Amino acid sequence: MGSLIRCSVLLVMVACGWFPDHYTTALFIGVRQTPMTGVTSLSMRDVVSSEQSSSGLGRLFNISSSGPSVDDSNDDDENDLVLSSKMVPAPASELLGDGEPDTQKIGMWTARLLLLLIAHNLLHPHLTVGPDSSVSTTRFLGSVLPLKWLHHVRDNGGFRDISDNLVKMSFLLGGLTNPSAARLFLQLTNQVHRIPYGCNHEYQYIDMFFPTNGTRESVAGLVFFVHGGAWGSGRPWIYRLAARPFLKLNLAVAIVGYRVYPDGNVKAQVQDLVAAHQKLSELYPELCGPSRRHELIVMGHSSGAHIALLMLVEQVMRLMLVHEDHPGRDSSRAVDKFIGLSGPYNVSHQFDHEATRGVEELSPLKPACGYSREHFQKNSPVVRLQEFLASNIQGKELCPSKFFPLTLLVHGMEDTVVPFTATSEAARGLKACGVSALEEYYAPKTQHQDTVVQLMLGGMVERFVAGWLKNEISPLLQAPANSKM
Repeated sequence: MGSLIRCSVLLVMVACGWFPDHYTTALFIGVRQTPMTGVTSLSMRDVVSSEQSSSGLGRLFNISSSGPSVDDSNDDDENDLVLSSKMVPAPASELLGDGEPDTQKIGMWTARLLLLLIAHNLLHPHLTVGPDSSVSTTRFLGSVLPLKWLHHVRDNGGFRDISDNLVKMSFLLGGLTNPSAARLFLQLTNQVHRIPYGCNHEYQYIDMFFPTNGTRESVAGLVFFVHGGAWGSGRPWIYRLAARPFLKLNLAVAIVGYRVYPDGNVKAQVQDLVAAHQKLSELYPELCGPSRRHELIVMGHSSGAHIALLMLVEQVMRLMLVHEDHPGRDSSRAVDKFIGLSGPYNVSHQFDHEATRGVEELSPLKPACGYSREHFQKNSPVVRLQEFLASNIQGKELCPSKFFPLTLLVHGMEDTVVPFTATSEAARGLKACGVSALEEYYAPKTQHQDTVVQLMLGGMVERFVAGWLKNEISPLLQAPANSKM
């Protein structure tokens, strides 16, 4: 009965738009890990600041806060807790007493309720419009549901099971409402070549697609696509339709699966991307190897854009050091192009935004990215590159522009899951590091899931990305004759 109640409540949460992170609201999956105890993380429960603790409002909440604290007793990414503060609602007996409540005490409880209602409708500084109904709902649920329950759902696979079923249901409904997309999905399913890699974990595989007309030698390049899912969900088959626009451009497509939380944190996910790249280099050296003859394009959506850029930054840092130590060695780029869709490139800022939505304790972000502000910064690719250059190892003059791929960052202007300022901030940071070959595109009237939906089914994002690739890649970038994709 408990499981039935939990599933029912979660279905209501998803239906209300708790996690609109994918092109359906179903793909935000929970995870398995022993929940940490003894620490209450900063959240919407902390809408009344510690500065108010001495006022009449503070007495409503029994606020006790010494500010964020860091547990440095253990450097393990999975056990380092931070962002702790406490805000305990005052018990009813303290405010109302043991007897009949008087008018003043009832007024205090009314004020408390009004404060919560106001907090649920506060504007985020990055957005110019008020929260929609889904954000208001998640704020309210995030403030009233027990942390222990939220962590249990996050860390014990509750979202994984529910989201898998909801995705299947959404595909069935989508096939009924869009028969042409369903036919294309089935067509791509018949074309897919599944390639396992790594230790053959169930999530470690690549769905590979080639243009149906022409030969593999005639393709213009390879798109290495990394799916999203808030670091805790997603499968390559869900994004199968994302291969469509690139196959039309005579590009091969590899949709890469990787271990999602709790089976893998961000560090493990980046390692999986590297292992997948190495596997493709072995199988298709002309497309993905160091001596490749064609373009290698890395692309990611949402959290997939984050870990893809993190992988690239680590590659660029290694190339810079090797080039400085051995100037005569080949210093070609590891990747030719990077395209990021709606990426949360600064983990710390994304955590703060999730807190404004009331989902930070249910989201896999915190456990997957290391729990602490320190680890959030280490797992933020632009911050990592900035700190690497600032360290100026052994006084070397490091120039990332020689090794960084041509970059296109795309974001929807009405994205409430990852604000568009995540992209503008990342672009500014990369340009400050000397990465000049970078372009930004902000799609109007476009939300978080819309960027990948438009890539799959057609729209302004697909047209802009395709046009950008046509301008940047050699004349080989054209559809084969009689291509039906």
